[in-house]
Amino acid sequence: MYRETSLGIINHIFGDNYYNRSFVTGLGINPPMHPHDRRSGADGVEAPWPGYLVGGGHTATDWIDDQESYSHNEIAINWQASLVYALMGFVD
Repeated sequence: MYRETSLGIINHIFGDNYYNRSFVTGLGINPPMHPHDRRSGADGVEAPWPGYLVGGGHTATDWIDDQESYSHNEIAINWQASLVYALMGFVD
């Protein structure tokens, strides 16, 4: 049961959700292109740095992919660590 629940959450993060898109830059279905991150926004490359888990949205349906909106599209190190930890649970 825990394994199936964990896989469901990972599937949600990578695109099996209301938006039909990933919440991880560069990975999954239709990933975000405009995270609230100065490094990605200022490097002169259209695509954001890969592997950022973006978070935000105040309800299940109000997330937007807008670099200016920290409350809808922010990245944070504690979210990145949680994603890595969750994925490592499936590595033998």
